[in-house]
Amino acid sequence: NKWDFVKKKFELPKKYLFYPAMYLAHKNHKLIIETVKFLNNKKNFDISAVFCGADKGYLDKIKNFSKDLNINEKIKFLPFVEDEYLPYIYISSFALVMPTFSGPTNIPPWEAFRLNVPVFYSNLKDIDKVYKDSVYYIDPHDYKTLANGVIKLNNNALLRKNLIEKGNNL
Repeated sequence: NKWDFVKKKFELPKKYLFYPAMYLAHKNHKLIIETVKFLNNKKNFDISAVFCGADKGYLDKIKNFSKDLNINEKIKFLPFVEDEYLPYIYISSFALVMPTFSGPTNIPPWEAFRLNVPVFYSNLKDIDKVYKDSVYYIDPHDYKTLANGVIKLNNNALLRKNLIEKGNNL
């Protein structure tokens, strides 16, 4: 089936945070890498991250950052992924994470909402006017806010259900 094909093609981990974004500094991939390290090493919480997007000259820096933190085995860097495969990567993820410093005109949260995937999003000025209470807000400067959110989402099925329902109703 298509799902098995996609899982093998991209060698997707069992449990992962997903971030489809071009490899640029303001996209803030580093926050997710720090979160994965913290969760795996300090909280004994097994989770990975899967990134995909076009390299705009920043990918090597992000890869080196994950190596420097000794967490590169938990970080998957994919190139730009074709539309036919992307929904499968969303659906199998633990959550979409958008730790960006810009927005709210980003497409991934809307894709995640329609695919019943919970969303973590940067708590930017007035962002709650757009996403209301359909996302879990994080501080894009503090990886612990994402780590705490991941733990809460993992341990609270009602929170997960509510985020998905509210995302679908936007």
